[in-house]
Amino acid sequence: MPEETRERIVEAAYQVLAREGYDATSVKDIAAAAGVAPGLVHYYFKTKEDLVLAAIAWACRDHAQPEGGSPEEQALNAFARSKAELSGPREFQRLLFDMFGVGMHNAAVADALRRFVREDRTQIERLAREVLAQRRTRSPENRGPREIADFMGIEEVPAIAAAVWGGIFGIYLQSLVDPELDAEAAMDAFARMVMTST
Repeated sequence: MPEETRERIVEAAYQVLAREGYDATSVKDIAAAAGVAPGLVHYYFKTKEDLVLAAIAWACRDHAQPEGGSPEEQALNAFARSKAELSGPREFQRLLFDMFGVGMHNAAVADALRRFVREDRTQIERLAREVLAQRRTRSPENRGPREIADFMGIEEVPAIAAAVWGGIFGIYLQSLVDPELDAEAAMDAFARMVMTST
């Protein structure tokens, strides 16, 4: 029961923070959304920042989990999931970008976000290494011109991962501030660019 109560508080915090933003959200608001007394929120979380960190961790729990298939299929599936997030609820993206702003002035929030970004990039790095390794095993007649030139090396994978993460989240950010942007077309174009150049 205590774990269920804690989970309910964290989920309510996620929803309220995503809807209202960090500055406009109080512990009292979160308690009301969770259907508990504010004192119970403070029992589980000593500070608002502790609760925010738990909400970020809750939101990130399965964000970058890969699906089965070949490395290239996994990469294409990851881009498809990123594209699907553009047409679904945007709470995760709103919360994340709001927290990036908070993290500029709050070391604990910055540390939690750093862990999230690094975990995401690690997943992208793993997948990029597997895609590059798979492409290098193809016979020369089945390789693209970039593969023959071996332009992208394994040593560049961390930089590739950072660029891919930045591209995906850059499209998310642009689509939040510019509703006229065809974000799905942008994500498709970005996926094609990445998949043909790595």
